Amino acid sequence: YKNSSTKKNPKIINLIKELKKKYIVAALTNTEIEVAKYNKKKGLFYIFDKVFISTDIHLMKPEKSVFLRVLKNLKVKPKEAVFIDDKMKHVRGARKLGINAILFKNPQQIKRKIKVIIKLYGLKKLP
Repeated sequence: YKNSSTKKNPKIINLIKELKKKYIVAALTNTEIEVAKYNKKKGLFYIFDKVFISTDIHLMKPEKSVFLRVLKNLKVKPKEAVFIDDKMKHVRGARKLGINAILFKNPQQIKRKIKVIIKLYGLKKLP
């Protein structure tokens, strides 16, 4: 796990930093207790405004309740949120609630899709 999953992609980090200038950027992750502790210790979540870890909130993607919890905590409606994941079942779970959900392929694709969503829905910017 240490060698394969804890590498930070500079393109993703830059995209998050760019988005954080105008929007709240949160992480929602399904994980095990030991992995969550390790990731926290290694600073993998430092870049996010908020972090929702399955072992902390006792909910997992793609359960409806996990998305509802995050939306409520962030004080946003489903159409005001963008959810990105590399698993289609999680994307489908978010879409069922009306959340703008994108299946991750690469940082460039995410940038393009987010621009379209922002243009279509006029997502709330930070005050």
